[in-house]
Amino acid sequence: MSCTKPKFQPMKMPTMNHTEHDFIRFGEENIPEGYSYYKGTCCPLVPGGVCGFKQSTQKSIDEAIAHGKNPIKIGNLAIIEMDLMEETLRLADDGLASPYAIQCVIANPLIPAVSSTRTFMLHWYLNVHALLILNRISNDDMSGMMY
Repeated sequence: MSCTKPKFQPMKMPTMNHTEHDFIRFGEENIPEGYSYYKGTCCPLVPGGVCGFKQSTQKSIDEAIAHGKNPIKIGNLAIIEMDLMEETLRLADDGLASPYAIQCVIANPLIPAVSSTRTFMLHWYLNVHALLILNRISNDDMSGMMY
């Protein structure tokens, strides 16, 4: 998948059609998983139902630590991936959270685990929860979760 600029100018908050997952639009009332922010940038893809991201992340971190993984290294890896995702998203289309910007994140060879809109959203939400659990970011007006 390539990252080529479309000929049209995308809207600031586009309505996107997805076949992989049931996403919802910004501004809808019932958002059980909340909005996920990192460095002031909101994930442009929001799950349309209960996914259990927080509980799943906590369980994964607990299991990793039980198997001898260093929590500092876990946090460092999440920060590296989030920095790459957030910067690519922010710079790809003049700050617009457009389908083009999302495709640029997916096409970024430095983020091989993000290969679709679904894995983009999953990694964003799971990483933000991991960074909150590991106390690597604060749940404030720039990063964290907003319910």
